[in-house]
Amino acid sequence: MSEKEIAKLRADVDNLTGWQKKQNSDVAETNKKVDEMNERFDARFEKLQYWLLGISAGIAVQLLILLAGG
Repeated sequence: MSEKEIAKLRADVDNLTGWQKKQNSDVAETNKKVDEMNERFDARFEKLQYWLLGISAGIAVQLLILLAGG
């Protein structure tokens, strides 16, 4: 192999290394965004659960009042 070919191969390897680092960075950013979205979803879902629990408790109390003849 000539020195010119070796130099070109080294440049190609350097370019691929840079590309791989960029891809890894992009994947890390995407993972971070997905984690943030997951945390927000969990918080909203928890609020929804409490809201539904409150409604269910209210309905149960109303049914008990109706059944007790009130």
